[in-house]
Amino acid sequence: MYLKELNVEQKELFLDLCVNASNSNDEFDETEKNLIEQYAEEMEIEPRFEARFSTDEAAVKLKEISNETDIRAVFVELIAVLMSDHVLDVVESDFTAKVMKIFDLPTKDLDVVMKNLKKLFEVYDNLNEYVNG
Repeated sequence: MYLKELNVEQKELFLDLCVNASNSNDEFDETEKNLIEQYAEEMEIEPRFEARFSTDEAAVKLKEISNETDIRAVFVELIAVLMSDHVLDVVESDFTAKVMKIFDLPTKDLDVVMKNLKKLFEVYDNLNEYVNG
């Protein structure tokens, strides 16, 4: 949704965060892989399922080269990956807290993003139900 505006280095670092996020609970499932493939297509880069950098390294590098708008966009899309199964488990919550600290994002941002993503997922679910009968 917001990723096309990032530069190539930001896109690759975002992909590292997605891969690390997907692996954070040791359950790198097909839904997460499909979402990473969609993100890569949107960003016009090659999909990959192995990170080049750790979560800390990728987040710090991304923070250094990004403005506030870029960071918020990355955060929204990253939370979407973590919530692709409609749940943010304890390990994923820890991952999120780590990234939020590095990105210097307040706790309320997570509440806002999760609330709106849940609404968005509900709309998608309703539309899929309608289309598929």
